[in-house]
Amino acid sequence: MPRDVKTKRYAEQTRFTGVNYATKIDTPTLDNFVSMDTVGNIKDSGYDAGSFADASAILGDATEGRLLRQVQLTIDNGTNANTLKCTVASLWNGDAIGTTDNVAKGATTGNFTLDAAGEYLIIEKTGLSGNVVMAQGTLASNPGGTVATLDCLDTTNDIKLALRNSSASTLLDLTALVDVAAPIEIYILYITDA
Repeated sequence: MPRDVKTKRYAEQTRFTGVNYATKIDTPTLDNFVSMDTVGNIKDSGYDAGSFADASAILGDATEGRLLRQVQLTIDNGTNANTLKCTVASLWNGDAIGTTDNVAKGATTGNFTLDAAGEYLIIEKTGLSGNVVMAQGTLASNPGGTVATLDCLDTTNDIKLALRNSSASTLLDLTALVDVAAPIEIYILYITDA
């Protein structure tokens, strides 16, 4: 072997004198991920790709198959007095419910129920895909002039909405709000079980 090659090998061997190297795994398991111990040596983690939740799953309560959805609810003045006209449009992976006119107080009209006081509007399960397990809303537009906050929650697989007077914290009659100025627009983010 030529002298230059010997010198180079010797230099490579002695250059790392005193350096500790990580050990390799003595009995690896095929397709398992590696991890490190406290001193930096690699070891078999005991986990493979099948050990983890599907990347498309929603994490939170470890229930698989749940879907995240977003819709826009438009609440307008109904044709008849003291009624609502409601429309649900899908913004992302959400359900769509065509315009339902004359949603009356104390009644269910199509996929909407309005309580007797006109304060709670419910989007019924029948108009939604799967059972609603979580709902959160944002009041996007309330041109009526009353400063309001939105209550949005899931209840028995439906979505229940109400507007409150921000200063008095009292519930507002939705039919009266849309009589003054319409429409009210609400963005709803919700999770269903399928």
